[in-house]
Amino acid sequence: MVETPAACWIIDDLIEEGIDFISFGTNDLTQLTLGLDRNNEKIQKWFSELHPAILKSVNHVIQACRAAGVTTSICGQAGSNPEMVKHLVHFGIESVSANIDAVEKIRKTVIMEGKKMMLENSDI
Repeated sequence: MVETPAACWIIDDLIEEGIDFISFGTNDLTQLTLGLDRNNEKIQKWFSELHPAILKSVNHVIQACRAAGVTTSICGQAGSNPEMVKHLVHFGIESVSANIDAVEKIRKTVIMEGKKMMLENSDI
């Protein structure tokens, strides 16, 4: 589980230990990276996995894992957020776990983003 900023920044060391896969725990990663208590209603509006620090951390881990052949996945609330999933698809994540009520919307998001990427990379 990649749930702390420390895990993001030592991902190369973890890969060297021989891991086969990682899964992001985005609720904890967001809370610890942003220094915000996700249960505090007074500051809830600033708690977002779409914060640039989270996106850069997640992308960093995915790129390192892809280069090493380590499978990447995500769990937690972020996997049910279409905007986050758009970023994840572009970063190259291999699987997304979504809440049951969001599965169809996330499936469509992944398909549409994949098509966009294919068109962007084609010679058409």
